Amino acid sequence: MAFGLRGRWFRRASARVGFACLCALTPRAALADRILVEPDPRARGYVPVEELSHEVLIEPGQGFDATMRVRTALYNASSTRVDFVHLLALPQGAELVGLRTALDGVWSEDEVVESAPAGVPSRPADDAGVTTFAAFATALDTRGADLAAAKLFGWGLESGETVQVELVLRVRPTLRGSRWTLDLPRRGEQQVIHDRRGVLVRGVTGARRFWVDGRESTGKILPTRGADGATVSWTATLGRGEGLLGHAEAVPNSAAAGAGGTLRLYLQAGTQPHTAPDHISFLYDASSSVRGDLRDDALRVTRQIVSSQTTDLTVDALAFDRDIMPLMSAPVAATTLPDLRASFRRAGLADVPPRAGTNIIDALRQALERVPRSSRAPTLIVFSDGMFPRIEADPLNDLLALLRRLPHAPQIVLVVDDPLLARAGLGAAHPAFEFAAKIGARIRSIELNTLERFDMSSILSAPRVIGDIRVRASSSTAFDRPAAGLIGGTIEILEGRYTTVTPPKSISVRALSGRSRMRARVPVQTVAPRGRAFVSSASKIERLTLAESLQAPRWYRPSMEETFRAQLGRASFDTDARVGTLSQELMSMYLRRRVLPRVKACYNEALRRDGTIGGRVVVSYQIAKGEVMAAAVATTSLSAKDRSLDRCLERAAWKLEVPAGRLDTRRYDVRYPVQLSPPEGGKAPSSESELSPLVQMMLDSAEILAR
Repeated sequence: MAFGLRGRWFRRASARVGFACLCALTPRAALADRILVEPDPRARGYVPVEELSHEVLIEPGQGFDATMRVRTALYNASSTRVDFVHLLALPQGAELVGLRTALDGVWSEDEVVESAPAGVPSRPADDAGVTTFAAFATALDTRGADLAAAKLFGWGLESGETVQVELVLRVRPTLRGSRWTLDLPRRGEQQVIHDRRGVLVRGVTGARRFWVDGRESTGKILPTRGADGATVSWTATLGRGEGLLGHAEAVPNSAAAGAGGTLRLYLQAGTQPHTAPDHISFLYDASSSVRGDLRDDALRVTRQIVSSQTTDLTVDALAFDRDIMPLMSAPVAATTLPDLRASFRRAGLADVPPRAGTNIIDALRQALERVPRSSRAPTLIVFSDGMFPRIEADPLNDLLALLRRLPHAPQIVLVVDDPLLARAGLGAAHPAFEFAAKIGARIRSIELNTLERFDMSSILSAPRVIGDIRVRASSSTAFDRPAAGLIGGTIEILEGRYTTVTPPKSISVRALSGRSRMRARVPVQTVAPRGRAFVSSASKIERLTLAESLQAPRWYRPSMEETFRAQLGRASFDTDARVGTLSQELMSMYLRRRVLPRVKACYNEALRRDGTIGGRVVVSYQIAKGEVMAAAVATTSLSAKDRSLDRCLERAAWKLEVPAGRLDTRRYDVRYPVQLSPPEGGKAPSSESELSPLVQMMLDSAEILAR
């Protein structure tokens, strides 16, 4: 073993050399994976341990989870035998479940270590003529963050020797549309970190495919750039049953920890049968927040949906922004469906900039009123980006009353097309979920330009939104948080604990889907506790001795993890995209420039009718993605009623224009109070802002992608 000079000088020098090597190779972006190794001062031309390859192999499970194998080949290019520590960023929520090592292509399985070794470091004794490489992997404590990482310790890698190491992980993919997806974190950008990462999803061949960042494969490894994050997806089948689906696991505490254990509950919206429609009303969101090519994709999908139906079908079509624009005079037979692009042109929507406003309530109301009375299975399909304004109680109750009066309850499907949501998923905090939950609608979140003809039925069979979820097991069971809600394409994962000797046999779940009640009783499966660490050796060392003796290399200090830990969240995903948001100062500037001058003009006209009128007016807005979705005069406390002034103020309110924050998926509620003061002594009328605008984020939990 060529590690001498253990004095104070060498410890300081080696730390400086190790970190200098890292810092010199650190680019401006945050690092993720990194390799730490102590150099030998007697070795010339020192090169640290480096990766020769890095592969990610994913094996889909039965649903809810999958097995991921991170396989890397490590080469010791130095002239001495070395120890090293490899720090690896993992997908969110990943659990370390195994470790394998291989020298000369012969794989050695692992042993479970109940607790990570600590104390005085040690290493296997040298054995002349026998390779003594050993590895020890343990999960890295990320201090409560929703991140995952692992430490891989290696001992006794000979000069010029290459070893393969495989970390076995349990990961939780996310169901987005018709695919399971898994986000892989960024890797480090050191020269010793391999700059390519091969990705393979095993068992997906032929009709079953997988994709990496949109690139398709049917069984071959796809290369990715290691310094970038990557999204892996593979074909999936939505719930294997109807309604509300669940899966629950219990992990008992160790004997030392006493009775009780942890619980994990997975909830999913399963398939919900739909009736083949005899009438479909298509509604197209034409407001300014919708991307330009959404309409073309929606019209293509419209044709394919109509042609996929075998029953006699009537069709209607409307476009909406602030106003509702029927695209045909009355519903027609599917066989005589007109050219809807020409209908858009006739409605004046083809060549003019999109207008503000998203009047989804009136659009649905008019579509329902136009449904033929002979229809026994009507369906309304809304194509939109999902950014709907908050619906006030009165208009919502009027719509619900209309739905109840219809002889046959219609199916309402919200098709939400937004590239951001295609990556992040549409959660219970999104405005589309809020709206769908209130009217009992179904939601399909998908990029229409990726929808193929054979997927058309997935729109009509989209699961309904499931809300008001209540989970109950026993008095000795508690979950960390309540369930937020379910929508087709998402899985809700609840973590909890039980305090009894044995876990509960089942968990009861109740929920609402529109006005329909849903129930599920989920059996609890007991899972053996997983080891906190794993050890493997490609040598003749006794396995039991190895597990008891291997510890961190003497030169390794916990402080070496701090930079890695601090940057892990920032480096876990691409950081090139920056997010912009609307600030109070920015909103105030646009209100003063676009709205306040028009409010003054309205007030001047009112003063010509009544020279004493005055008071306080509050203008309210709902804004998202650069669009004023709703604008109104919320409250007035004027000294006299003036309907002309009210109408003029509302027109002025709609003149607001705001920029869209980059990658900003939040909905903002803005209240702009203005004090209207009548003139004194024949002076010119004036109006001045009483308060600066109050900008309140309505959806603080909405996910903003900055990856």
